[in-house]
Parts: sequence; structure tokens; C-alpha cells
Amino acid sequence: MSKYTLCLTEPYFSYFHGAMENRNTFNKLNGQFLCQETFDLFEFYHDEECWQEYIYHMENWLNFAYSRGEIATNDAVQPIEHPIIKNFWKLHKNKHYCQLNIAKTYETETGELMCVLKTFWISIFQRKFRNYIAKKKKIIRLRKCPKQLFHRSIYGKWKKI
Repeated sequence: MSKYTLCLTEPYFSYFHGAMENRNTFNKLNGQFLCQETFDLFEFYHDEECWQEYIYHMENWLNFAYSRGEIATNDAVQPIEHPIIKNFWKLHKNKHYCQLNIAKTYETETGELMCVLKTFWISIFQRKFRNYIAKKKKIIRLRKCPKQLFHRSIYGKWKKI
């Protein structure tokens, strides 16, 4: 069994998550990710409607949270700001915000299921590999020219590129 799971995640915000008595206080979990729902492989491959429904409900909850994310003061309405993420509400409006991630999950002492995202490592590997292949293709393209082949036949090594 793998130590990584497939899950829906969102940034932890003490105003919306956690115990009711601690909603407006600073929390050490504010910079981490909260795991909303985990999926096993069977659910992912055979029950597509299930996780798409979770994403749909999560998007609706985010719209509700955005509409609720303002505090009415005496003279004006001020948006509630995340203590760490400055563009928190802009992140929530992003259409790719609700998506599945590969993550390592752990439970806090208060019972919340938190996670460490691992999906971005796949993106980094893809980018590095893409750059590596592009560099190799460029070298092959340059070494195919007759001038380079002639230089190698005379000197026994390729010209520095």
C-alpha cells in the first residue's frame, strides 16, 4: 500500500475550518493544505461521477465562502484576508482550484486531515525532461549538418556548441 493518496485539497483558513471557538484566531495550520476527501483507485477508475460530484460541491461551497467572506464594519464592508496567502480569494475564483492532487496525508491533534502535496513534483520532472529532450534534439539537429560532420571527420571530435 502506498503512503500517498489521491485527494481533493484546499488551503486551510481558520475562518472557515477548525473548531467554531477558534474561527477568527491565528492558527499554525493556516499555511498548510486541508484534505477535503480521499479517493482510492477503485473509486477513481470506476466511480467517476463520485469524485466529479465532490468537485462540483466543493466549487459551490467556495462560491458560498466567497460571498460570506466579508465582515460588515460600522461604515464599510471589508473582505476577510488570509493571514499568509494575500490573493486567497483570487485563488478561489480560479477554475483549476478544485482538482485532484497526489498527497501524503496526516491527522492533526484536533482531528483535521491535513496533507502535503506531491503532485507538483511530477510537473517539475516533466519540465526538466522536456528541456532535456529539447536540448538533445538541438544537438542532433546541429550535428547533422555537413559542416559539423566534416569537422568531426578531420579532428575526431565534435565542435563545441
